[in-house]
Amino acid sequence: MNKTTKSVLFGLGTVAVLALTVLFGYLGFKGEKPQDKMDLFYTDTVTIVNGNLEVEHSGVEFKNGDSTKCKMKLAMGDSSEKYSFLTIVKILAPSGDAVAWVSGSSGNWEMEFDLPEKGTYKIQSDYYADANAFKEACLALKPDMEINIGEDGSFDGFVFSGEDGQWKIDHDIKISTSK
Repeated sequence: MNKTTKSVLFGLGTVAVLALTVLFGYLGFKGEKPQDKMDLFYTDTVTIVNGNLEVEHSGVEFKNGDSTKCKMKLAMGDSSEKYSFLTIVKILAPSGDAVAWVSGSSGNWEMEFDLPEKGTYKIQSDYYADANAFKEACLALKPDMEINIGEDGSFDGFVFSGEDGQWKIDHDIKISTSK
């Protein structure tokens, strides 16, 4: 290799290293900085007897230090199971305000939300055996939400059957927080 070719290759290599340094430096200052990763799990027992709902709540907590954002994956219930009720899973800030929530009979959700406070956050589930109680709970979380209850007492295709039974509802949660 002649001297000119070596000089050109050396110059291109130097430019590439500087460009990567600037790029990764910029991303390091502007990008999200991972803080904590957590795997959480809880099980609630839901019983319906003569149309009356009884729940053994458990829920879980996690501590937030300096993080401002949260990514969460939530798997709840069993899609092959027939439930007589709907669930609302809420993530509550230390002040008690709901920062995020999802609802359904079972499912897998991915969500991203802000962590506006430092302290202990609670994840808990509430269960509803009729459409009107479910509607009230949703409106308490989001007052401008439009909820239509069918003439048969169903909500969005879900029929509150009122069937007696007992169910164990597993909640598998994966959390990743960042700044």
